[in-house]
Amino acid sequence: MRINLRACRAEQVPLPTASCDVALMHLVLHHVQDRAAAAREIARMLRPGGWLLIQSDFPGASPPRRYWHRYFPAAHPIEVALFPALGEVTAIFSAAVSARYPSATSPFSWRPASATTSRG
Repeated sequence: MRINLRACRAEQVPLPTASCDVALMHLVLHHVQDRAAAAREIARMLRPGGWLLIQSDFPGASPPRRYWHRYFPAAHPIEVALFPALGEVTAIFSAAVSARYPSATSPFSWRPASATTSRG
């Protein structure tokens, strides 16, 4: 297994087309200025059947209150404003994959997964 870590903008990844099996965005998406451009770029660099793993807090999909909100009550409204909604992320990445692979036999499948979902 070969792993390459690259520091770059999600909208401009310096990798060849269809060169990655997995892309990981761990608490990154809320920092991305142009999420649609990032989704198109990730769809470009992933191989057919590749995996995109996004770890984020999604307002409405995450528990409404976290343990730290007891100590930092102002954090919750900031997090709701900061993190993109799951529906927004699903729409953006679905559009990017559909634009790249418009046929009905797209090599990608897109579905949000819960923390308990496993590959297999």
